Amino acid sequence: MPIMKTLTEQFHAEVESFLERSGFKATEFGRQAAGDPSLVLNLRRGRSPTLATADRILAFVREHDFLVAGGERGANSDDGSCGDEC
Repeated sequence: MPIMKTLTEQFHAEVESFLERSGFKATEFGRQAAGDPSLVLNLRRGRSPTLATADRILAFVREHDFLVAGGERGANSDDGSCGDEC
């Protein structure tokens, strides 16, 4: 029977996977995603972010992956911005 990962383990794995595929340095990722250059170090030491912080981090990862894949943010973006269309 397979053992399911906890949400914390899944979150940490997502962050580590993103760092590997994106080439971000840990401190720069933490600074951009959460305003905390020590974020990844703290995660690696076993700390867990609040749900709100985890949501911000995952949104940053999704947006970065979308933009790298050739997507563009526009008027229908859910972040309240209107891109070049204002």
